[in-house]
This record gives sequence, C-alpha cells and structure tokens, in this order.
Amino acid sequence: MKRSTWHIYLYQRLTTHKTKLKFMAVGVLGFLCNYLVLKICVTIGLNSLVSEIIAAAMALQVTFIAHDKWTYRREEAYKSR
Repeated sequence: MKRSTWHIYLYQRLTTHKTKLKFMAVGVLGFLCNYLVLKICVTIGLNSLVSEIIAAAMALQVTFIAHDKWTYRREEAYKSR
C-alpha cells in the first residue's frame, strides 16, 4: 500500500511531538532524581558539595538510561526481533 505525502508528513510531525514530550518528561525525572538524592545526602549529614556531586552523578545516569531506552528508542529495531 502506497502512502501519500500527507500521511508521511503527519506521521513525522506526530513522532517529533512525541519525542519532545518524552524529552521533557525525562528532564523532569532527572530534576526530581537530583533533588531527592541531594535532600537525602544532606539529611544524612554529608557536605553540601559532596551531596551535589553525588546527586548530579545519579541524575546523569538516570536521564542517560531513560533517554536511551525510552526517548530515542528506535521502534523499527525492536519490531524486527
């Protein structure tokens, strides 16, 4: 079945908006992770600089994995498996 140009354009626009929303959701997740880890580290008595380094490292890992596994996941690669 041949797709019209309009269908291709509409599909590309929808996937672009979907990717933007996923990107923003992962950003919020990273912020919350950073905030919670920082709060926990300061509460248990760690130095604020050390706490921020730990929190930033955790948030970096969480957002990297979320973007890799969810935001920028290629649908075609997983359908062929």
